[in-house]
Amino acid sequence: MRALLLITAFSIAAAAADRATLLDQASNPKLNSAQRNDACFALRGDSTAAAKARMLELLADEALRACAARNLQQIAATAELATAASHAQPDVRAVAIDALGRLQDPAQIPLLINAARDPNAMVSMSGLQALALLDQPEALNALLQLAHTSDTVGLMALEAALRFRSPRVLVRARELLAINEIPARLAALRVIGELGDPSDLTALKALAPQDEEMTAGPRGFGLMPPISIARLARTAMTRIEARSSAASSVTGR
Repeated sequence: MRALLLITAFSIAAAAADRATLLDQASNPKLNSAQRNDACFALRGDSTAAAKARMLELLADEALRACAARNLQQIAATAELATAASHAQPDVRAVAIDALGRLQDPAQIPLLINAARDPNAMVSMSGLQALALLDQPEALNALLQLAHTSDTVGLMALEAALRFRSPRVLVRARELLAINEIPARLAALRVIGELGDPSDLTALKALAPQDEEMTAGPRGFGLMPPISIARLARTAMTRIEARSSAASSVTGR
C-alpha cells in the first residue's frame, strides 16, 4: 500500500512538472511557433488556475490566440473569456466573444450584446453570431433589442434573428419597410420574403416598380453586385404567394 501511495504521489508530481514545462514552452518566445503550438495543444483540458491564467495571457499572442481560445472554451472558462472580451486588442475581443458564443451560455447574453455594439466590425460580427447560436428566447430578445435601430448593427441583428422564425421578427421588418432608407428596406424585404403573408403584398407591390439600387463597396473578392429593391420586392411577393398557394392546397385536401 505504501509503495502504491509513493508511486501515485510520484505520478502526480511528474504530471505537475510536465504541466509547468508545457506552460513555460507555450509562452517561450525562443521556441518556434510549431513548438509553442504543440505545448499549447498539450494543455487542452487543463483547468488548473495556472493554465487558465496562461491561456488568458496567450490570447494576446497572435501565433497562439486560436489555440488559447479553444483551450479556454473547452474547459468553459467563462470568467477568463469574459475578461478577454474587454481587451484593448480587437482581435482578442473577437476571439473571446466567439469562444463564449460557442459555450451557449445564456448568462453571457449582456456581454454579447455589448460586443455586438463594439465599434470594431469584427468584434461586432462575433457578438451577433454568438447571439444567433443561442436557441434560448433570451437570445431572440437580445437580437430584437439590437434591431431596434436601423443602423448596420440593427439590420444585421434583424437578419440574425430570422433563424428564430418568430412573428416578432416580421413585425420589426414591417416597421423597417416603412422607413425611406434603402439598407433598412433591403433587410426588411429579406425577412418578409421568408416570413411574410398575403397581408404584406400591398406594400410589396408599391415597391415592385421602383428601380432604386444599392451598390456595396469593395468587400472580399471583387465588388458586390448592385441590389435592387424592386427585384427583392418581387422575389418576396413570389415567395409569399408560393407559400400561400401551398397552404391552400393542403387545406383543400
